[in-house]
Amino acid sequence: MNIASLLSRPFAHRGLHDLRKGVPENSMAAFRLAVDSGYAIELDVRLLGDGNVVVFHDATLDRMTSRTGYVLALNSGQLPSLSLLGTQETPPLLSDLLNMVRGRVPLYVEIKNGNRPGRLEQQVLSLLNQYFTQYGGSFAVASFNPLVLAWFQRKAPHLLRVQITGSSGLRGLWLPQRCAAINWPLIAFGQPHALSVALNVLGSPIVGAWRCQGKPVLTWTVRTENDLERAQRFADAYVFEGLRP
Repeated sequence: MNIASLLSRPFAHRGLHDLRKGVPENSMAAFRLAVDSGYAIELDVRLLGDGNVVVFHDATLDRMTSRTGYVLALNSGQLPSLSLLGTQETPPLLSDLLNMVRGRVPLYVEIKNGNRPGRLEQQVLSLLNQYFTQYGGSFAVASFNPLVLAWFQRKAPHLLRVQITGSSGLRGLWLPQRCAAINWPLIAFGQPHALSVALNVLGSPIVGAWRCQGKPVLTWTVRTENDLERAQRFADAYVFEGLRP
């Protein structure tokens, strides 16, 4: 896989979602719309209690469903009973998403794990290897947690890796990981192929130095025309939401 093909199009943040049209984030409807519109997809994955991998951003169900509790306490058989933000959409398994996309657009798979890597990463790796064998396509694993990227670098050096960093999104990481995720010298721990930074970090000398070495920079999350102008000036690719670039 080649980093240029991964960054060839803008990434729809959690799919091309629009709740006004009954299309919530990280839903199959949002991902289908992104594919149909030719956009790459950014998505979040978590581990379920039965070992399957669900596409879901939060650690708890509270914001996105009428239920409470931790995603990790669920099993895949319970997902069809969960309505995402009152719509007809339910949380998809990563396997369902991969089988729908079929290599047609690049995928940016953010691993939501603030602890030591292991079960989740192994399941994601198995699914992505099957996906590439069957469909090809371009994809990367990404995380705020540098230990996650280091795990993938050891176990699957062929996969593209993106280290996410910035001034937000660090909640849920334990202290050493928080320090590593915002401490630039430690970013290289997982030997990432690209860096993904918050918009407010773009233009800083250290991001510029990274880019001057020929290493690509992504940014998140573009929501306005001003954001878009900044992203196009200082980054090689971007994650967007609420507008059509």
